[in-house]
Amino acid sequence: MNDSKRYLKKIRAILPVWGSYEKRFYKDIRSNVTEFCMAHPDYTYSDLEHEFTSPEEVITLPVLILTIFPANFLLPST
Repeated sequence: MNDSKRYLKKIRAILPVWGSYEKRFYKDIRSNVTEFCMAHPDYTYSDLEHEFTSPEEVITLPVLILTIFPANFLLPST
């Protein structure tokens, strides 16, 4: 369990801000990691990086997308 906490803690530390989008993103990542850990009880930190990539890479793509496309651009119009 320490490996998953360490993995998630690194992701949380790398997030540039902590708004509603980041909270939702982190919640989804945490859910996926928890599900993986339950399915693979003998997992290691390396297994998490292999399955989900490194914490730095997990954060890079969403941050890049939000930098190119503002959040209000990505939301469906109501």
